[in-house]
Amino acid sequence: MEKEFRRLKSVVSELLSADDWQTNLVKLEQHRSKQLIGPLFSMLLRMDEVRWRAITALGLTVDRMFAEKAEDARIVMRRLMWNLNEESGNIAWGAPESMGEIMALNPRLAEEYASILASYMDDSITCGNFLDHPPLRRGVYWGLGRLAQTRPEIVAKSAPAVLVGLEDCEDEQIPGLAAWIFASLGKTLPEGVNPVPALKTLQGSETTVDLYRNRTLEHTTVGALAKEALAALS
Repeated sequence: MEKEFRRLKSVVSELLSADDWQTNLVKLEQHRSKQLIGPLFSMLLRMDEVRWRAITALGLTVDRMFAEKAEDARIVMRRLMWNLNEESGNIAWGAPESMGEIMALNPRLAEEYASILASYMDDSITCGNFLDHPPLRRGVYWGLGRLAQTRPEIVAKSAPAVLVGLEDCEDEQIPGLAAWIFASLGKTLPEGVNPVPALKTLQGSETTVDLYRNRTLEHTTVGALAKEALAALS
């Protein structure tokens, strides 16, 4: 079994490392969804763009798995949640991003797990799941931003916690990612949540943000993302 895992991991790595990796996503469907989970999880530890491609592939794979057997997909979500638990002993690179990608594709899982993903953002608003490691928390904001692209009405329920991210002082990229979320939320914002003053303060920021969206890793700034949000909210 270990030999088969290594072989499949090599195949998946080769497919996602290729220039035409998006075309190769279809080739992953030749493999059973449950077989792909282990290799894709291992690729979340990479620190290059292939990690993001693995997140995309994991979202597609778990969505396919849900259609085959919904409980297997839920097991994957719970595994991602366990990795984010301090008791797991893991550094859960890619876990919150993967949760967001999966939920962006699967409306049922979004209904079930979106509030859990949001609970990792802010301890004063949520229920004690706050991630005090800033790079991991950054992943939560990206995950919610990805979800907001397809299901803004679900993410809007967590808008008060997202608002806190605009003033996050521990990670310089989080304010930009929070602004990205508000750009997707637009007019779905609940009454009483007003990010405009904070966004206006941020629009002059030249702090760089590495943002993976539309399956492309782009380099932008906090200020540019704040301006996008202000335009969407105007």
